[in-house]
Amino acid sequence: QFLAELGADVVKVENRRTKGDVTRGWRLPGEPADGPSHYFRCCNVGKRSISLDASTPVGRDICRRLALASDVVIASYKPGDAEKLGLDA
Repeated sequence: QFLAELGADVVKVENRRTKGDVTRGWRLPGEPADGPSHYFRCCNVGKRSISLDASTPVGRDICRRLALASDVVIASYKPGDAEKLGLDA
């Protein structure tokens, strides 16, 4: 979010298989059930999002093309996941 606030074009890549960021569903009582939660919207203001399955060849190809076109890549995989998916280099 901080980079987006500074003017960067931030693209958040979410896991399609797990339906993306779990905070999409973190709702307060009375918050509308349609669309992302207010919490998710606050934490992701200024970001664009895409969802893909990085365990598929098409998903990996999209990840690689995004990384090659980017100045900075920040990954939040569990240790070993990038290697397992073939996205470590």
